[in-house]
Amino acid sequence: LADIDVEANLSLDLELLTQMFQVDTSNKGPGSPIRKKAAPALQSKLDGKRRQKFGIVLRFMKMSVDQLVEAILSMNTDILSPEHIEALDSIIPTQEEVQGLAQEVLLPEHGEVLEVEQYTLKVGKIPKIEERIRCWHAVNTFGTTWKEVAVKLDTLQRGITAVLNCQSFKKVLAMILNTGNTLNKNTNRVLKGFTVTDLHKVVSMKSVDNQSTLLTYIATVVQKKHPDLAVFPTVLAAVQFAKDIALKDVEAMVKDVATQVKQIQRDLKLIQSEEEAEKRKQDAQHNKDKTTAEGTDKPKEDETKEEKPDPQPAKSCTIGIQADGPEDGETEDNNGKKDDGNGEGGETENRVGSEAKPVEGKGEQDGETEDKEKEKKRPTFVEAVQSFLQKATPQVALMQDTFTATQAMVQQLR
Repeated sequence: LADIDVEANLSLDLELLTQMFQVDTSNKGPGSPIRKKAAPALQSKLDGKRRQKFGIVLRFMKMSVDQLVEAILSMNTDILSPEHIEALDSIIPTQEEVQGLAQEVLLPEHGEVLEVEQYTLKVGKIPKIEERIRCWHAVNTFGTTWKEVAVKLDTLQRGITAVLNCQSFKKVLAMILNTGNTLNKNTNRVLKGFTVTDLHKVVSMKSVDNQSTLLTYIATVVQKKHPDLAVFPTVLAAVQFAKDIALKDVEAMVKDVATQVKQIQRDLKLIQSEEEAEKRKQDAQHNKDKTTAEGTDKPKEDETKEEKPDPQPAKSCTIGIQADGPEDGETEDNNGKKDDGNGEGGETENRVGSEAKPVEGKGEQDGETEDKEKEKKRPTFVEAVQSFLQKATPQVALMQDTFTATQAMVQQLR
């Protein structure tokens, strides 16, 4: 290519070249080849990190915004798992975000509304969305928390009951008390008893040679003189499971569960009140529209009244039966043949009541019907939460009573 002679006398059609490739920039009217830039995609006022979080959660949902809205309104647990609700709880749109985006959408050329903005607008406008998600999340976590508290209370009661009923352990405690009083004889430190919290002192009290403790002495005496008392560690096996459970921590959990149920009750009242107000509003609008339609569409009698011609008897109807009808005792089939009433004369394939042919796609129709029936039976959000509270409220009361009984048992040990 280096040998090509660029100065070669090769004529060009400059007029044709200009006609085909030169862009006329002087005219920017309707015929201009310059394309108008598309409106930029609508961007909400969301903070960059928050918008990114919205996008991540929506990708995790793996459903459209409309499907999400429908599932929230119906509290559809088949579609929204506890993990979904926990994720939604972190991206509930604020009223400021919804209002700011709604105003931007009203602009003449707002551009494409992206998924995050669609979510903000549609989910943010669900009545009491914050209360709904918080209520749903509390319902999901209640069962796990309640079981955890119930197990802890049961473990504590088993351990305390074992201590209170173990006679061999009580005798060992009496031996410890007698040993201490013997050592403190002729002093003002002779005691009538001691608390369980002081029991650790049998380990801290050293012998004169500093080689053993008071616990060593007690164990030696039990082994030599009272071997029957050595069974108490086996009897107190339940204490090993209860020793790491702090009663104050369980008390805090019981209070949290009770507070959670009360919050659900408050949220439910707000949601129910909002739904009832919305229903009244829709009913009022429906009645208004109906009244307006009846007032504008009702025809006037003078305008619609027409003279009807006298009906003329038809010679025959479409299925081959004469309008005047056959004589008494006779029928007529589709081919016009008369039947004398004994069932003769008509063709079987034309008789009404012949065997029905199977309908194609009936199985699919039955499946669709079952799905529709299932949707009809699905309770509303308010009904689902009400059903939950009917079970949860007595469970919380039982938990509180059990904790009070456990506290009383602990007082017996002190």
